[in-house]
Amino acid sequence: MKHAASLFIGSALICANPHTTAAATKTGGAGTAAATKAGGVGKTGGVSLGALLAGGDLKGAQQALGDPLLAAGAAGLGNGEVQAGLARHEVVRACGADALSALAKREGGAAFLKAFLGEPGWVESFLVSDPPAKDYAQAAENLYLLHRYGKDLEQPIYRRLATAVALSSGKKNPYLLVERFGQIQRAHRDGLLHASFDQLDVREMRWAVYLGGNAAEFDYMVNDRQTPLRDYFGACWAVAYRGFNDYGDSIQGPWYHEAFRHEWPGLRAAREVGGVCGSLSTYGAMAARAHGIMATTVGQPGHCAYVLRVGDEYPVGNSVTWPTAAAAPGWEGTGYATMHRLYEPVSKDLPRLLAANRGVWLARLQIDRARPTAEWTASFEQAIAAQPLNYDTWLEYEKALVAAKEVPPLDLARRAAKTFAPYPEAAWALVQRIAEKPLAALKPEERMAFLLECHSELREEKADRFTDYPFENVLAWQIKSLGKDAALGVEFFSKLVAIHTAKAPYQHVFTRVMGWGTDRFASKPETAALFAKAMESYFRAQGDGADPAMMRRRIGDGLRAAGTAGDLPSFQAWAQMAGSLLPAVEAKDLFLNTKQVAAFPKVEAFPGEVLSEKGLLKTSSACQFDRPLSYPALLKPGGFGGYFDTNGEAGPWAVVQLPGEGELSGIVIVDRYEFPTELPWSMPLKISVSSDGKTWSEVASFSEAQPMYRVSLAEKGIKARFVKAERLPDKKDRFHLRNFVVYGKPLY
Repeated sequence: MKHAASLFIGSALICANPHTTAAATKTGGAGTAAATKAGGVGKTGGVSLGALLAGGDLKGAQQALGDPLLAAGAAGLGNGEVQAGLARHEVVRACGADALSALAKREGGAAFLKAFLGEPGWVESFLVSDPPAKDYAQAAENLYLLHRYGKDLEQPIYRRLATAVALSSGKKNPYLLVERFGQIQRAHRDGLLHASFDQLDVREMRWAVYLGGNAAEFDYMVNDRQTPLRDYFGACWAVAYRGFNDYGDSIQGPWYHEAFRHEWPGLRAAREVGGVCGSLSTYGAMAARAHGIMATTVGQPGHCAYVLRVGDEYPVGNSVTWPTAAAAPGWEGTGYATMHRLYEPVSKDLPRLLAANRGVWLARLQIDRARPTAEWTASFEQAIAAQPLNYDTWLEYEKALVAAKEVPPLDLARRAAKTFAPYPEAAWALVQRIAEKPLAALKPEERMAFLLECHSELREEKADRFTDYPFENVLAWQIKSLGKDAALGVEFFSKLVAIHTAKAPYQHVFTRVMGWGTDRFASKPETAALFAKAMESYFRAQGDGADPAMMRRRIGDGLRAAGTAGDLPSFQAWAQMAGSLLPAVEAKDLFLNTKQVAAFPKVEAFPGEVLSEKGLLKTSSACQFDRPLSYPALLKPGGFGGYFDTNGEAGPWAVVQLPGEGELSGIVIVDRYEFPTELPWSMPLKISVSSDGKTWSEVASFSEAQPMYRVSLAEKGIKARFVKAERLPDKKDRFHLRNFVVYGKPLY
């Protein structure tokens, strides 16, 4: 290779490219004639690695390592000597030259660094095994201690173990660090670790070692159980689920386990005393790790669960709620869906993982040395080409562009969407990060066009075994980026539902889009009517392919939302939509049989028009038995009415809102006549009227249950736009009616 440089450390340290300029030599770079003549044998600018380490001059080594790497550039990434040099330079950069210089001056420090830096594979395993718990300098300190005081690091498995323990321990007591390393070694030699432990690399071991507690607790955890891998999903149940201990102390207080610590330290206290979700899941995960199985605790709303690595996936143990809060280390913006599907395939593909990281290491060096943007972007591009699905690489590329005050190109976001199409959570996380700045320079319509282009690329059926995630968060960012134009927002939604329309089993995203659109647009006065029209257009466009169940659900949701918002035009639009697109509501849908329909109370009309027929219904709440598709029928006489049903609550109510103020002649209410035992649920019943929906005047009350209630208001001159039926708050039963009809003369 034209610019290849000799970059050995050990018997041969660094020899510059013979074409390196005199300027590089003057800056302390590895370009002197002496180094060139030396043929690369143990020299850095004429000084051996041993001399540098003995003198504690890691800054000099960092400079000497970097110069030929810059000369080689991205074109040299395939060269073995360049790769080794990049790893060594990156570890000095990550740990800090001052920290390693101080380490080199410690007893045995120079020997450790010479051994460590002399094996590029060891250095690379240290660097690519996820970010350390604290920092790389501390991890190097830990590794030095294990190298000096630990045993058998010449064996590959124990070198990997030492590296994993060093990276994950943070600032741990040095004696306990070495002690725990030895305990894990003994457990391995005694055959107490899972058989898969022997094949784990450094990254995997970091997830599969138990570093908590003291020596006695570790021994207890190792000896407490020995089970097949999948059985560790049940290990959590070894801890009794108890909110209070034997003394009556709550798990939410500080004394639940404390009274037993003198006898049972750490997790053994949970095992013996009990606990709730946190104790159970922590024990389950740590029991797995104590036996060399990859595991960690994860959060769920109001709950703690845990995951085990099974194959390339992370199933959840003790799972109760959703979503699961977990992410691949360092993969900002992603969650469980990406960790479950993508983290392992990327991390276990070591040749490509290393190739991608080398490109990133070179880009960091080029940025630190203030090289032209074109140089370090070329290195990032080569890193992406080496492992296109390495999320970390894309993330750092975007961060570097922003740090350099460069606006990331929108095409980079397009490429991310296309590349990560099988992993949509990761794709959207990158699209959002990369596109945020360039989108700001576009018109709202242009932003929408770009986002819709990405949505078309990220349809659910393209996903690799789609794992659901809170997609609404993605949509929230997108709608915010479009600005405050209500019509544009609804248009965006209408196009989204068309893009994501799919048949089972590919309906997760479509369902989330529909739910998000309903929540965002259906109840707001400025968007409700537009939303109803958009939904009608969508349903009509689907023709015979429309999902009947989904149509019923969405139109019902629209009716309820419009009623809750007091949005009469939208309520009537949804009602008309139901009448034209859906089959008529059947008696069985309202919990009535043929005999009960025949027994429906005959409604005798009051004078005037049926004012409620063109109004809307609003209720205090809705339980699972509520039937919003029947609301329009509930507001007019005839047939078998409709049906609303509230939650069991104190003081439930239902309000009929008329199109305008009317002079009322009467009110007819039909209760759940077919179940006499439930008629008392409406008692005591009060009927009130209002012109503004705020100030109410009682017009009738009932204390004895009956199938139908009639309130005559003829010739009383009562004018109102709102009519309320409410049960006084003396109990918490549900409240349900089959008819709520208002008669009178319209004054609007």
